Amino acid sequence: MMQAVGHADYYPNGGNNQPGCDKDPISSVLVEGSLYDGGKQFVACNHLRSYSYFTESINSRCPFTGYRCKDFDSFQKGLCTDCSNNNCGQMGLHADLHKPRAGTVNTKFFLDTSANRPFCRYHYKIQVTIGSTSKLWRGKLYASMHGTNGELPDTLLTSSTQYFAAGVSYTFMTTAPHDVGDVDDVVVHWHHESSLLNPFQWNPFGLRSPTLLISKVHIAHASKQSTFCTQGKEGSLASDTTARLYRKC
Repeated sequence: MMQAVGHADYYPNGGNNQPGCDKDPISSVLVEGSLYDGGKQFVACNHLRSYSYFTESINSRCPFTGYRCKDFDSFQKGLCTDCSNNNCGQMGLHADLHKPRAGTVNTKFFLDTSANRPFCRYHYKIQVTIGSTSKLWRGKLYASMHGTNGELPDTLLTSSTQYFAAGVSYTFMTTAPHDVGDVDDVVVHWHHESSLLNPFQWNPFGLRSPTLLISKVHIAHASKQSTFCTQGKEGSLASDTTARLYRKC
């Protein structure tokens, strides 16, 4: 049911198809161990996830944080990651710890989960700003980060190949199975992919060296925010090479 009906309504993964619920009948039976349980998962997996999420929330150290937002698309674009002013809540057993503002109803909270247990994830907004003198290049962008409590492994940020233009900031949402704590540094790399329809992007025989200029990277998680800037040639990022940003600005 997508219609908001309570004081606070939580929509994991947008409220429709849940990660891990795309298995075929045979895979479902093999994973669940019986024909009955496998058939039940295959037919009603999306609905059954509701009690799986709630059960995990009882003893989970991960808080199942939901972010107040008008819709899932806006959440995925990183427009709703600020937890100040009671803009975040906890899905599951502890939902009553974060009550909506007095007089408000039908407040929508969105979050992502993993495909398998443990389902709870920590959300991070990563905003990458391209330098003002960078050339227009097309490719895929990756990032990892290290913090006081752990790290986020190398993660593909772009959902598909895209162009990166000078002076533009690109925002991505990603998740980690644990809270990495205060972020100490960010490692960025990218892979150039030319377009058959744009000969200016071609790189015959590898004679060109497509290079992105990274100006800064901004990380936001709940109420924590960090921005890392580059100096000199630190942000000059040739295709398939890495740049480590550790200087906060």
